[in-house]
Amino acid sequence: MKVFAGGWVFFVIAGLSAILGANAASAQASLVIDRERVDAGQGWAVGFSEGGSGCIATARYKDGTRVWLGVSARSGRYIAFSNPAWRSIVEGGGYEVRMLAGGSSWRVETEGLLLTDGPTIISRNIKLEVLEDIAHASSFSLELAGRKIFGGELSGSRRALNLAFQCFERNKSEAERIAANRSPTPNSRPNSGPPQMAGNGTGFFVRSDGLILTNEHVTKGCRSIMVGVPGNEFTTAAVKATDAVNDLTLLKIAAGPSAVPSFRTSLKMGEGVAVFGYPLSNYVATAGNFTMGYISAQAGLANDTREYQISAPVQPGNSGGPMIDHMGNVVGIINSKLNALSVALKQGDIPQNINFAIKASVALNFLETNGITLQAPAASKKLEPTELAEHLRSFSVKVDCYK
Repeated sequence: MKVFAGGWVFFVIAGLSAILGANAASAQASLVIDRERVDAGQGWAVGFSEGGSGCIATARYKDGTRVWLGVSARSGRYIAFSNPAWRSIVEGGGYEVRMLAGGSSWRVETEGLLLTDGPTIISRNIKLEVLEDIAHASSFSLELAGRKIFGGELSGSRRALNLAFQCFERNKSEAERIAANRSPTPNSRPNSGPPQMAGNGTGFFVRSDGLILTNEHVTKGCRSIMVGVPGNEFTTAAVKATDAVNDLTLLKIAAGPSAVPSFRTSLKMGEGVAVFGYPLSNYVATAGNFTMGYISAQAGLANDTREYQISAPVQPGNSGGPMIDHMGNVVGIINSKLNALSVALKQGDIPQNINFAIKASVALNFLETNGITLQAPAASKKLEPTELAEHLRSFSVKVDCYK
């Protein structure tokens, strides 16, 4: 959580406090066969990979899944799978998967990587007998979180694996030299380990093609961003545009929402508003939080006319979340709250519910500048609180930042 000092002190509500080695992400992004390429038949190719510090056997299947069977001077024997559709896989994430080959079954720990072939899971230092059983089996399937994500026949994998082992024996000294001398790439962070969740904010869909609006401070400095879509698993988000001055970021995910909101740009002091977000996710309900309040002032901190002051309670994690009027139109984006403790120390009194939201007009200007046109006309029918809560839930998302 950031603290900004000025005439007053206030909190930005982001909630931010926060295969083959520690620096593998960048090196692995170009994991390819560099030399000694052999066509092993049935779709398999084998050869030496400098990025993998060893030899690999690889094949791509009809569903887009790529399989790697390999041996590395850094990680021993390994098996990896990638698919562009696996958007819930985050770099550095840990995933327990179930592998079924013939009549055998194993539960193994895998690590997430982001490679050029798509999100990838890799199991390193795998036992030889497991790798051989997989290669010898007539059928193979992979399950993640109880859901089958890959299945098929690994035809030709036995011969391909044997060729990979032979390749490694021929190139063992070269593989060990590469592994020993591999230096961190410009994009890697030595000894930093895998990305860790640093905090979360909230966002909301603005169009049916997966565009999401949130605060710039929610996504600033993130190595990866994961978005939790209502009723679905988390998926990786890409940053499409940012505006640090107005604290806005536009994200894009592949999944579309069940609903998109309309916008309204003119509010009066005293109008009722409702807020939805994912505050204090380690302490309160993880399904989201709904609060109501009023427009307290037409300007924000230090008379900033880009913001409203509101009385609706908000907490760390609400940042980037939508604020709507009683007809369900988005009228603002939550972004900060007054630091009550700091003010109390200066003034001798504890202020209550002094929070701020970026005006919808500022957000619309940001979207229009980036060529984004909205689809929904402004609503005019007043909704009950229960209807407002359900409406907000339908297009709001949780935004997790990994650093």
